Amino acid sequence: MLRAGLGGDRRRAAGRRGNDQIGVLAAAGEGPGATGPSFLVPAYAAAVDRRDLEALRTLFLPEATLTVRRGGGEPEVHRGHAGLAAVIEMLGGFEATLHEVSGLVVEWDDGAGVEVDEARGESVCVAHHITRGEGREGSDLILHGRYSDHFARDASGAWRFAARELRVLWTEKRPVRLS
Repeated sequence: MLRAGLGGDRRRAAGRRGNDQIGVLAAAGEGPGATGPSFLVPAYAAAVDRRDLEALRTLFLPEATLTVRRGGGEPEVHRGHAGLAAVIEMLGGFEATLHEVSGLVVEWDDGAGVEVDEARGESVCVAHHITRGEGREGSDLILHGRYSDHFARDASGAWRFAARELRVLWTEKRPVRLS
């Protein structure tokens, strides 16, 4: 069943609606070949899975923050490009990771069809963290979380993360057989 206002609502006339993202995609750098906010989210996952610190840094503004919240504990805050190195270092203990992101929703900061410089986004993530045991046996620490993002353009006009927060909702651990 399609819900109202999510693109499949047949009760509304075609055309731009107040909250419709389609009308501002071109102005926001989301056309073919663009690197807008919807590019940053999967590019982040790919950079983290490849342990590619330089690629990760290009996705963030120099003064950006990456915050991880687990339960009611103190948040873990990584500041600026230098702080991103700790993220890659943390993953060094895993044989492999696989970050699956979905459900990205972007809210544009009132561009009304003109050039917009900031946006907010939310997505969900299921992240697999593989540890090798003996032989082909291993374990998968699966993290289920939600990202809240603040996107902004840099001086050249390219979209970057200004702030990214991961709220870990739950984790689980499963045995796996590695190939």
